[in-house]
Amino acid sequence: MYIGAAVCLWLLRAWKIGQLEELAAAAQKPTESVDPVTGFLSEGAIEPRLAEGGARSGFVRRMMRWHKV
Repeated sequence: MYIGAAVCLWLLRAWKIGQLEELAAAAQKPTESVDPVTGFLSEGAIEPRLAEGGARSGFVRRMMRWHKV
């Protein structure tokens, strides 16, 4: 049960990294400038609309990425 929960959280983390990459690409800013909790840019700007294509990296690559979420 604990292993299943850890896998679910790992997958959720990869999804969240992708979401932050999309927001940063739409605002044309680095990924670190997007607040992971609120989704706003660090400068306090309003959340931008999502780009149609998005600039996401691959899901497996996001699973292995060292990134604070």
